[in-house]
Amino acid sequence: MSSRSWLLLLTVIGARIGLSMAAGLLIWAHAPALLPGWDATVVLGDSMRPQVAPGDVVVYQPLRGRAPKSDQVVVVTDPARPTRLLIHRVAKVLRNGHLITAGDNNPAVDSTPVPPSSVQGLARLRVPMVALPVAHWREGNYVFATGVLLAVAGMSRLAGRRTSSATAAV
Repeated sequence: MSSRSWLLLLTVIGARIGLSMAAGLLIWAHAPALLPGWDATVVLGDSMRPQVAPGDVVVYQPLRGRAPKSDQVVVVTDPARPTRLLIHRVAKVLRNGHLITAGDNNPAVDSTPVPPSSVQGLARLRVPMVALPVAHWREGNYVFATGVLLAVAGMSRLAGRRTSSATAAV
């Protein structure tokens, strides 16, 4: 078997492994959302670094009448930008049930308390980097997002490629 045949075989195997890993991460990121009330969101900001980074997917579970406790990571409607979600750690629970939250990477707690009605759920699962192209696209970095899509398309083409009969006999 020639070195070119080996290189092709290894490339095809690598593409298949890479696509299988990406598919597995996508399943992990979205399968819990099939449970009643569970949902997933893409992380866009740096406030929870290094534990949670832009491009990660966070799957969260509804509270179902329970109140969050200090040190739990919650997903809330952002009090400063009501059209966005915020993933932060509970720094303190006030007597009226409002939460003081803080990003792990922020020097101070958030200035606006979060009312209980804004709590979407508790973060339960982080799938790293699976939504990195989405995060870059939303931030306007279209070159990176397009590059990733082209790389996946190339890997798909390679993964579907049949190797020669000489390679298959090995």
